[in-house]
Amino acid sequence: MQRPPVRRLVLLVALLLLAGGLIAAKLLTDPHVALNPGSATPAQEVSVTGNGFPPDVDGTLTLQGPTPHVVRFRTIASGAFSTRLIVPDTTAAGVYRIEAVVGNVTATTSLEVTGTPTATADAPVLIAAGDVASCSEPADSRTASLVSGISGTVIVAGDLAYNSGTAKQFADCYDPTWGRFRDRTRPVPGNHEYGTPRAAGYFDYWGPAAGAINRGFYAFDIAGWRVYALNSNCAKIGGCGMGSAQQQWLADDLRAHPTQCVVAYWHHPVFSSGVHGNDPIMKDIFRTLYDAGAEIVINGHDHDYERFAPQDPSAQADPGFGVREFVVGTGGKNHYRFHTIRANSEVRDQPTFGVLKLTLGKGAYRWDFVPVAGETFTDSGTGTCHAAPPSGSGTPRPLPSGAPAPSETVLPGPSETDAS
Repeated sequence: MQRPPVRRLVLLVALLLLAGGLIAAKLLTDPHVALNPGSATPAQEVSVTGNGFPPDVDGTLTLQGPTPHVVRFRTIASGAFSTRLIVPDTTAAGVYRIEAVVGNVTATTSLEVTGTPTATADAPVLIAAGDVASCSEPADSRTASLVSGISGTVIVAGDLAYNSGTAKQFADCYDPTWGRFRDRTRPVPGNHEYGTPRAAGYFDYWGPAAGAINRGFYAFDIAGWRVYALNSNCAKIGGCGMGSAQQQWLADDLRAHPTQCVVAYWHHPVFSSGVHGNDPIMKDIFRTLYDAGAEIVINGHDHDYERFAPQDPSAQADPGFGVREFVVGTGGKNHYRFHTIRANSEVRDQPTFGVLKLTLGKGAYRWDFVPVAGETFTDSGTGTCHAAPPSGSGTPRPLPSGAPAPSETVLPGPSETDAS
């Protein structure tokens, strides 16, 4: 018996509604990721939401590219998440894959990047500061605006995410500002990173870029210079004295890479006129660098800017073979006042946020302290690379007569120190 047309129509509508409900349910339960906006420019923030993932589980969001940019998040009870992604400032125009992974569940989408990079990573420049980001203070946004317009490698001298370097503090405080330079940053940990056991938030955020988890020190080359990223949290890595793992590695690497010019950076300064003062914990590391003829050391910890004249490990002025130290704790955290002015301290500033721009040349270098908008303090000058001091001597000495002239490479800017 043939069904009446009306009954057939009702049955068809019911089947269509059922199919639509199944499709809608699948869309709601299958993992998926949405972006707002769907396209962005370098250094722009993008909101990312996801649904259909395992509940209450940590996950990763990766912007694929020449240097993948990874953000960590945690899903809520419904299996959803919400986070943000800063497009690295060096990202070229193109369409990039974004992948969200929670456990064994993966979802992907694409982000179109338009415009041109605001900076590049290949300039022979180091951009340095320490003591950077706190969610309760805004100055790291101001220093990040400086960095976004300077091409080069960013070196962060510890205490990146206050107050304890947790995963949340890296995600909420550091990543929205200085995180946009993540793919061109070479970090070292400060004491606040170890406010989380084993500095887990720091090492999870940076991954292999931070060096081995139980070490946190490494080296790289730029423009013919050997650059050492060192860990001054000595009690956490087995010490920093002579014969320690870090000191022995440094000495071996210096012998294996006899480059003309060397710069090193870590958190706690051996010499400082700030509140924390001189800290001898890295003195043997400083001596190892001095004995090898290193030129520059950069530190943070004291929240101020200070430049020292070249000196030996005993704080004796040594214009021929000494190491020039900069304290650059000006990345964004509140400032400290100076306490006891130390020998060989040449320039000091306490109220200005900013970064140190170190331009590396062949046998020569130039430094410029760049203040945030609205501030006037600056410090600039030039120097030349030198040989190692005579073996076995730690006393101050002039340049030996008849020594080969330094490279005649001239960097941009004045030839004499200019501080104001």
